[in-house]
Amino acid sequence: MKNLAKSSSKDATHLLGEWARITSTLYSTARFEVEPRSSLVSCAVLLPNREELRVQAPSLEAAAIQLTAALQVQLKHARCQSNWAPEWQALLNTTNASRKREAEMGIQDKMDDKQRTKVRQETIGVTSKKSLYELLSQIASAEDSSIATIARSLVSEGFNDLENRMFDESPCHLLDEYERRLDILDGAETTQWMLRLNRHDSLRLKLVAKEYGRSVSQLAAMCLNEALQARMANGFKVPIEDIEAAWAAIQRIKGPAARTLSEQLGFTKSGSPLINGILSGRIEAPTKVFEMLSNVLDVSVRALRRVTAEAFQLSTVPSFKAGDTKPTVSAMPEAWEAAVRSLSLPSIDTNRLLHIDE
Repeated sequence: MKNLAKSSSKDATHLLGEWARITSTLYSTARFEVEPRSSLVSCAVLLPNREELRVQAPSLEAAAIQLTAALQVQLKHARCQSNWAPEWQALLNTTNASRKREAEMGIQDKMDDKQRTKVRQETIGVTSKKSLYELLSQIASAEDSSIATIARSLVSEGFNDLENRMFDESPCHLLDEYERRLDILDGAETTQWMLRLNRHDSLRLKLVAKEYGRSVSQLAAMCLNEALQARMANGFKVPIEDIEAAWAAIQRIKGPAARTLSEQLGFTKSGSPLINGILSGRIEAPTKVFEMLSNVLDVSVRALRRVTAEAFQLSTVPSFKAGDTKPTVSAMPEAWEAAVRSLSLPSIDTNRLLHIDE
């Protein structure tokens, strides 16, 4: 096989570079939308001649592939007699000038991260329980980060996990379980806040919400809650010495000590089963209760949440035993309301414990 002349090879490489720069510039302007009636994904770019190139497909990936194929056809027609058509050459000149300015500023082939985020993010309005947002705020503070950054990370993390689980589990049952865990969060007061996601994640979220009859706001809150609870269980950078102190404190709360602690917290002696249930991870306690336990035991709230979650995961204690049937182990901690009502305390004590977080 005969090698090309060095000059011809150089010309071909130069052409490939121009081709790549033009397509890269056009791809950066691509807009993805979901057609409300058909649920098809449309993808469009504005060509240098000011005409819109639009394709439709059943999925995001298919739309992107179709757009790539259609754009290559346009590029072939734009190349005439070893030159680009005037409007395409103008686009190439603009791209080259931009690259030159970036090189002079020391940021060749890069965009400012903040500008990239602003251009490519979409805003979603979320309505959730106030307790969820407050917990999100606490995590952001503990991580020395902004609420917006932590929320974006958690929603994306939770949604990715949801999509992966949908391959092996019933999506409807899975979403029902996510909704149940969202509903049992402390308190009834709600709040509205804004979530900013990159356009790709926002579109995926909208597609799944539409397919399974959920609002985008609800699905975002569900994914946030799942990821947040998972991170809480794993400890959000809890120092090992704090974890050890929490384990040691819990080990001391047995028998009479549980009744004493129950009285200290204002639960009365009859509330000691609540204390045992919380510290073993078998009961989902309100944030206020964890804060009270933290003060009395002199350990951090995050360390308490970490060790109680681990205690539940390691637990082999059956949740109930009925007659001669085999005992069963609960897959989820018992809700605070159900645990309180099961004690059959006087109504005044029951109401006080049910509203302890208000």
